[in-house]
Amino acid sequence: MGIVYALCSLLSAGLNDFVFKQYIHKGRHPLGWFVAAVGVVWTAVFGLAMFFTAGGPTWRAWGVSLGAGAASVGANLLFIGSFREVPAGTGATIYRLNLVLVALLGVTVLHEAVTVWKLLGVALGLAAVLLIRNGNGSGEARLARWAAFALATACVLRACMGILYKVSNNEGIPQFEMLTIGGVCWLIGGVIFALLRREPIRPAGRMAGFSVVSGGLVCGIVYFMLLATSLADASVVVPITQLSFIVTTVLGVSFHNERINPRKVLALAAAIACIFMLSKG
Repeated sequence: MGIVYALCSLLSAGLNDFVFKQYIHKGRHPLGWFVAAVGVVWTAVFGLAMFFTAGGPTWRAWGVSLGAGAASVGANLLFIGSFREVPAGTGATIYRLNLVLVALLGVTVLHEAVTVWKLLGVALGLAAVLLIRNGNGSGEARLARWAAFALATACVLRACMGILYKVSNNEGIPQFEMLTIGGVCWLIGGVIFALLRREPIRPAGRMAGFSVVSGGLVCGIVYFMLLATSLADASVVVPITQLSFIVTTVLGVSFHNERINPRKVLALAAAIACIFMLSKG
């Protein structure tokens, strides 16, 4: 069942990537306020669930919840902030490499078992990530130092988030409380990011609709990921959630007439094989 929840998280992530692409496609797009607005939706959904089911926070191992939330918003803001300097293919590739790191952390930190299926699955996931990037030759490799550092840090933070989700289950932290704190982190992080970039205090009205849709999808991403880590090894289910480009690629071909080439076909095949292998692990 953990694999099913991981696939639900993957689906939510793929849809959210598509919505975010639609959001930034036209006109001015305040990113910090958008992240903060997503945080409002996230906090409201799980905050209400927390109060209806538990009556309020227990503050059990609250540092784990705070760490996961901070890692999540930090990873996403660093990733977004690198867009101006880093080609999309390179940035996405480096960011998704966290699937390898989270598998390593799951084995070394959480002492999860090493199996042949896991090794094959992670190898196929890595191959899929490297194949799906939009390579442009040598230009893709030239990164500003700060951008390379930002992407590497985002990759590490995203892996840490996945590991902390597993730790939260081991610590018995109430799920809705864990997720509510994550939403608050996104709200605060988005506001800080917007102020640092001096984004307009009153962003475009179109942001409201996109932030509600994206906020709902983000709730799906984190909720199903948390459920998946409660039932299976982090080194199995978290890498699966990082293969969201399967959904994004299909939507891009369907709605934007994006080209499907042999490289993308191989990437999708490797990603599907990765899921199959990890489901055996």
